[in-house]
Amino acid sequence: MISLTWLSLAAFGASAVAGALACFLFFRPESNLAHRRVAVLLWATAVAHVANGAALVDAAHLSSWRILSMMAELL
Repeated sequence: MISLTWLSLAAFGASAVAGALACFLFFRPESNLAHRRVAVLLWATAVAHVANGAALVDAAHLSSWRILSMMAELL
């Protein structure tokens, strides 16, 4: 059985990858409007993954993390 720690680490890792790709696309000198729009979507994905990972770790504030995750996913 997979523990919640490993699942949260996977969510944080996915968030780090999405955030790194977003930074690369957004701050690239050759980036145009389409690249920046994709970067914003990647940032929303990163926020959603951070919220999902934090919800697995912090059960006391589970509803707050789920609300943040759903708001980021709606973007």
